[in-house]
Amino acid sequence: MRSTSPQALDVLRIVSDPRTPVFVTEHAGGRRVYGYWRPLDAVGGRGGCYVALSAAECDELYRAGRITLGEPVTDPAKTTYRVRRPEPSIARRLSVA
Repeated sequence: MRSTSPQALDVLRIVSDPRTPVFVTEHAGGRRVYGYWRPLDAVGGRGGCYVALSAAECDELYRAGRITLGEPVTDPAKTTYRVRRPEPSIARRLSVA
């Protein structure tokens, strides 16, 4: 079994947080952009911006079955999907296979 990089663990932590919806946008040319909205932190005054996630890490997690894509929302130039962790029953089946 491959070890998971610190960057991949960070992506999994973010995707697992139900308060942080993560999306991937696939553009017409095939380029994928993963990201989420970081709300403004009232205490530190940081945030209030979109944050990109490493496409290489996210694509690897997707290929490994560690993240899944939801239903597509399509327009002429791009398709957007919600990124989530697999349902526990799916994750169990993937780990057994």
